[in-house]
Amino acid sequence: MKHHLDECTYLQQEKPLHASEGNSSNSTMRPAWRLGMAALLSASLLSTLFPHPTEALDKTTANVGLEWDQTQHAAAQNLAAYPDNPSAAIKTEQIHVQKGISDPSMKPEGYTKLKREQQKAVDAVLQLFPVLAKTRVVDVNKGSLSSYPDRNPTSWHIRWEYTTGTSSSSFNSVVDSKTYEVIESSIGHVTELLDSHSYYPPQVNEEQALSQAWAILAAAAPSIKKEDIRYDPSRISSLPHALFGPTSYEFAFRVKVNGLEADHNLITMRIDGNGQLLEYFRGGVSDFPSIDSVAISEKQAYTRLTSKMSFEAQYVPIVGKGREYDYKLAYIPVTGQWPLDAVSGQELSSPWNDTYAQKEMKSFSPPDKVKPFEASKQPLEDADAALAIINRHFKVPDHYRLTNRSLNADWNDPKREVWMFNWHNMNQTGAWMDSYTARVDAATGQILEFGLRQYGGMPTNESGEDVKTLTYAKAQEKAIEMVYSLLPDAEHSLRLIHPAEKDRKRSTDGNISILFAQYHNEYPVNGGNAMVIIRPDGEIIQYTANIIAANKLDGLPVQASVAAEQAKQSWLQAMKLELQYIIEGGYRTEAGEVPVKTKLVYQFKAKDNPMQQYYVDATTGELFSAWPDSRENQTNLHEPPTDVIGHAAEKELLALWKHGVIFTDSDHRAHPDAKLSYGEFLQMLTYSFRPEIADSTNLPGREITLPFSDVEEDSPYYHVVGWAYQFKWFDSAQGESRRLNLERTLTREEAAKLLVKVVHYDKLAQYMQQDKQVLDLTDHGQIKAKGEVAIALNLGLLEAENGAFHPKGSLTRADAARIIIALAKLQGHTDQYIG
Repeated sequence: MKHHLDECTYLQQEKPLHASEGNSSNSTMRPAWRLGMAALLSASLLSTLFPHPTEALDKTTANVGLEWDQTQHAAAQNLAAYPDNPSAAIKTEQIHVQKGISDPSMKPEGYTKLKREQQKAVDAVLQLFPVLAKTRVVDVNKGSLSSYPDRNPTSWHIRWEYTTGTSSSSFNSVVDSKTYEVIESSIGHVTELLDSHSYYPPQVNEEQALSQAWAILAAAAPSIKKEDIRYDPSRISSLPHALFGPTSYEFAFRVKVNGLEADHNLITMRIDGNGQLLEYFRGGVSDFPSIDSVAISEKQAYTRLTSKMSFEAQYVPIVGKGREYDYKLAYIPVTGQWPLDAVSGQELSSPWNDTYAQKEMKSFSPPDKVKPFEASKQPLEDADAALAIINRHFKVPDHYRLTNRSLNADWNDPKREVWMFNWHNMNQTGAWMDSYTARVDAATGQILEFGLRQYGGMPTNESGEDVKTLTYAKAQEKAIEMVYSLLPDAEHSLRLIHPAEKDRKRSTDGNISILFAQYHNEYPVNGGNAMVIIRPDGEIIQYTANIIAANKLDGLPVQASVAAEQAKQSWLQAMKLELQYIIEGGYRTEAGEVPVKTKLVYQFKAKDNPMQQYYVDATTGELFSAWPDSRENQTNLHEPPTDVIGHAAEKELLALWKHGVIFTDSDHRAHPDAKLSYGEFLQMLTYSFRPEIADSTNLPGREITLPFSDVEEDSPYYHVVGWAYQFKWFDSAQGESRRLNLERTLTREEAAKLLVKVVHYDKLAQYMQQDKQVLDLTDHGQIKAKGEVAIALNLGLLEAENGAFHPKGSLTRADAARIIIALAKLQGHTDQYIG
């Protein structure tokens, strides 16, 4: 049996199609604000601008100093997303910024060849990241030709290059061409640039780093009014930071425009545990409509939206553990909930948010002479078998060559193995070659996806021959045949979305898109759909199906108990209508590009949490959150465990609690003196490196075959063991026995053996079997793993007591906390990474 694990956890999100995917140096391709800062974990040299905390308030040596009231500082740490009390926010006039003391003569290679206005843009970045003086400026141009969408087409785009030995890295910065304020730049991913890394314990804590973040704002964005800036911790992931690995902190600040909220107008930054700035990103665009352009009042907007607002019962996904979703029958607004343009009075909606209720839904009969889908009688053991299935249904042009075939965990369902294929256009050259992709379920032979990815848009007839244009009715017929042959029970689980004739739009290339919605018990399944795109010559060039498994929907209510109008009133009572700026566009559809624009709109927001989305339970009528707080979101929000305060290991236990390593029970206790099992110690160690595993029931990626017969998929230690096995934390004897016996009480000797695996000193342990420190112990004869015990003692991870080691003795959770903190403090002091 194959299991799937990976070194990173992914957040499921929709994102626009980029014309230049894969360019890691292209900063305009970063995801939306919540993830815009989430990938960088290393540090940079900026000690002259942001000093060591012992110097942070010394204005004679520090580049940036701060003066503020500590009460307001504490308020900022707990600032809610949209505070009703403006006095709760830190005032930027309390921030004192001084001139830099870095050597202004230090400039990057290529600087002298730039024009004065280009140099001015480079200087703006160097003010925040003086370490970039070590690099080379490759070019400075207005606008970017390497990304889509270019959200800053009139700004300076600076490309840097850093070379060390035979390797080089390139990365971008963007600077406003009018104000010469930095829009975005980062250095954290160029590890060779960094003179130091911050590990636990950090020199700068999160509170001190926040102070520096405010100072950076004052220096980097002087054009923004001080009263328009609000610190907003809700815009940053609340996952706990790993205890192991470089320490860094993320901060987000909302920036009002013309006194109004602008969800996309954020400034985010990352600062490491040494107080060094790693990344700075400023969202939003410059063309904000004037408030004077508002053509309708709030009252008119409310009446217009609510009068056309309708609610429909659907089976909706509720975020659960990891990437798992539960489903519930609930009412959601399907008309009247989208933002209303305050200038034009038009309701806005994104193409992927188009609602089923606005279109006619049609059932369809099995097409004649088309065989329904039949699952493969046995798993597809090789790629050729999967390829044969694809070739029976689709045609890849001859000038596309198969360049990849691989068996992987499915990105959309990590429990499912899929055969993945890529074909590239051999008639093209350069970095961005058109390609076909396909995914086939390895267990059933079901094609999950087939389609063309073309960077210049969807293709026309490639043969150049005149063809008869496909009618919409014929396209629907071909699409029905396709889903019937590729999806199980398609005629019962799908309905054809049949738009009015005026809405039957072709793409700019004449392609027709036919959409299907998944239904269950006569209700739509939110997120369940299929799409077929057909060329004018009748060739199918895109097929995708995202069908929710029937077992996810079994046992749910078959009928709503609450009326739609009652659901509407409950929903409206929890909402308020706000005038604000939003960003629209920046994506491609089959009809062409939708340019980026900022619009002034009226939009419904939840009163208690504007970032939350609410539905109405169709059975009880109660409002509930689509994104309930999971354990990872609660880790740092509660008070510390009640039985930790005053404990001898309080400091260590609180550190582990803060970093998501230990949790509390229903009585809010952590049980620090409880004896530790082998599985619990393994779990604590693993969470120290990967705290997100605590709530990740699905970790996509690598295939791992676990050799242990007593670790089933439903075990609470399943992913813990998988991660530890992947990094070789188990010895060969454990693998041979095929049992880990995770529930057994952990002994001190077993802890030493596991710790040696974590620090990768296996060979050294063999060499230290006759270590004098161990041989001098009164109970050395009872110790089998003398080398491992010697290393644990020498590293200060374990200690002897009254001249004895007590190898069979047990450990408590508090003991484990001390060990893990001692291990964390070794980071940066060993010749290899710990882990």
